[in-house]
Amino acid sequence: MIECFFDCSSPWTWLAFHKLRPLAAELGEIADGLGIDAAALLAAINTPEVKAQLKANTDEAIARGAFGSPTIFVGADDMYFGSDRLPLVREAVLRRRAS
Repeated sequence: MIECFFDCSSPWTWLAFHKLRPLAAELGEIADGLGIDAAALLAAINTPEVKAQLKANTDEAIARGAFGSPTIFVGADDMYFGSDRLPLVREAVLRRRAS
């Protein structure tokens, strides 16, 4: 699933802003590519619980030293910044899974 997420979301999120389509259309396309119910995803992202989790995640990222987006942590202190680091994130995740 993590490989598919990177393959499906990264081009839109970090490289393809020229499309300028509505966010719901882009997320729907990504969800479809992952086999996720797009309507359920779009409904869920507007709930107070999901918005509260987003705020909590943002606060945690700032506390851990994140300084931009994308910043991805693998484990407690293995931090990666930038879309060009996604292959390194993938390798770090796979190493942690194997250990």
